[in-house]
Amino acid sequence: SFVIYKKKEPNLKHYKAVILKENIPVTDTSASIINPEIVSLEKPVYPCDAVKNRVEGKVSVKLLVTKEGNVLESVIIKSSGSAILDSATIDYTQKLKFIPARSNGKPENVWLLMAFEYYIENN
Repeated sequence: SFVIYKKKEPNLKHYKAVILKENIPVTDTSASIINPEIVSLEKPVYPCDAVKNRVEGKVSVKLLVTKEGNVLESVIIKSSGSAILDSATIDYTQKLKFIPARSNGKPENVWLLMAFEYYIENN
């Protein structure tokens, strides 16, 4: 999982965007599948407008990761209730790069589920 941590000012409040990699659905149980791995160096960003307005939430997204390691499609399967957070999540996931999943040694397209949690906490 990835965590973003930024302080607005020293010793005051901070906010985090946490990304949790969840399960990858396997449709063919006879094949040995190696899951895709994120190789992107870019970290997710907690949108400034969401921080300013103290908007928090969790977004669950389903991604189609191609055999080239790119994200072909991002679909929100559970909204945070905030268009700002949902949009930031889709924008971020479209930029992700992966080592592709492999099935019996060959690259495969797979669907990957990820959850993104945005929250503000007090020190």
